[in-house]
Amino acid sequence: MTVPVAEPTAEPVPGAPLLEVTDLTTHFATPGGIVRAVDGVSLTLERGKTLGIVGESGSGKTVLSRSIMGLLPKRGTIRGGSVRFDGVELMTRSPKEMRDFWGARMAMIFQDPMTSLNPVMKIGKQITESIRHHLDVDREYATELAVNLLRSVRIPEPERRLRDYPHQLSGGMRQRVCIAVALACGPALLFADEPTTALDVTVQAQVLDLMAAQQRERFMAIVLITHDLGVVAGRADEIAVMYAGRIVEKAPTSVLFTQTRMPYTKALLSSIPKLEHPSHSRLATIPGRPPNLVAPPAGCKFAPRCAQAQPRCLEEDPPLVPGVVPGHEYRCWFPVGTPEGDDALARNQAAGTTAIAGGAA
Repeated sequence: MTVPVAEPTAEPVPGAPLLEVTDLTTHFATPGGIVRAVDGVSLTLERGKTLGIVGESGSGKTVLSRSIMGLLPKRGTIRGGSVRFDGVELMTRSPKEMRDFWGARMAMIFQDPMTSLNPVMKIGKQITESIRHHLDVDREYATELAVNLLRSVRIPEPERRLRDYPHQLSGGMRQRVCIAVALACGPALLFADEPTTALDVTVQAQVLDLMAAQQRERFMAIVLITHDLGVVAGRADEIAVMYAGRIVEKAPTSVLFTQTRMPYTKALLSSIPKLEHPSHSRLATIPGRPPNLVAPPAGCKFAPRCAQAQPRCLEEDPPLVPGVVPGHEYRCWFPVGTPEGDDALARNQAAGTTAIAGGAA
């Protein structure tokens, strides 16, 4: 059964990226001051490609995705920059106008399937609601489509599961239902916000494989948001690493892993458990904690936690500069794997510190 697709709201620009974000900022007005949750992010995403967005909790990953989709509350939220989707500028659209995009043209799989699904609504109703709103089909056809969607995400006995409530399903099955809801209207762009959180390793792989299969079938673009570089290693075409609301390194996946330049990216890679390490080996950690986004430090925001930071890093904020490989950008005065970076690390190690402010050797 072929899934009907909602019609685009504008004529796509030939050769243009599906998603083009330029200098996007999202700040929140709070009693303690302005929180700079997303601070000047630019990125592009082609049709059928996967972009991985990686960073610690609080780095701005989720706020970035919700800001792109226009899902943040208006009150207390200050947004700037440009978000163009399929040739359409979204920043000037009202919430009412955005309803034509949500579900139909772009969709999101939220972090926790138990809280993103309505606990008092049956699974079938939660899937058919979006279908009937966007595709203008009758109840019988919407139900048939819902059954096929559940079958496509490999849920056994889909006809019976339509009558179940979320609490009657396992965590892995609830996540599959969330994927079915997101895919119901054939979106061109899917945001997957920590889609494997709280799932065991086997189910994680199944969910990621399922998303990849649906992507190939639908030629859909995916933004995969996670704190784990291991999750995106074989899943993303390009990876953007976020820290303190900004992209600090962005590159094609193979380049990011083999030609890492940002010390924060290196620290994230070092924190991944490795099979060759003996059992009960102590895991590598990043000293200190993420900065206060109400009053971020001057200079490089990662400097207080950086193993090769120098006095210049505390004073001057490094720009995002291009690497040798096209598409590789990073934000560092003393990049990893360069003579100046190696020299800075050696000086700090000789001094017996792993960071010039915060964190001990």
